[in-house]
Amino acid sequence: NGLYQEDSPALVTTGAWAYNKDPQAAGGGYQVSSTMGDTLALIFKGDSIVLYRTLSPDGGWAKVLIDGVDYGYLDFYFFTPRWQAPAIISGLTNAVHTIQFIVSNLANVNSAGYKVTFDAFVIPSLFTPSQVQQQ
Repeated sequence: NGLYQEDSPALVTTGAWAYNKDPQAAGGGYQVSSTMGDTLALIFKGDSIVLYRTLSPDGGWAKVLIDGVDYGYLDFYFFTPRWQAPAIISGLTNAVHTIQFIVSNLANVNSAGYKVTFDAFVIPSLFTPSQVQQQ
């Protein structure tokens, strides 16, 4: 439990992830990839997790798997840059889980690219999402 920055040894990446320095990121930087199939994974214990990500005009989508179960796609697009944007996953059993993000070749129709970014993880979630946010 706790805070995991983008450079934490607990995060396992495969593919062409790159580190970008940015003072607006939670720890002064973030990991980024636009290459389909690149993965980032974290094993954690808890019933919820928050991913802090950067949203951008060239943001893409990442497929989310938890314990091998497909949780759909997470969007990294926004028409203007946004740093430390939280994505909350809650309602899990209080157990050990593996969360995996896979860079896809899908993106918002308005996006100029497929960029997926990871700034930090917080476990457990400090937020209680509304029912609308959970959907």
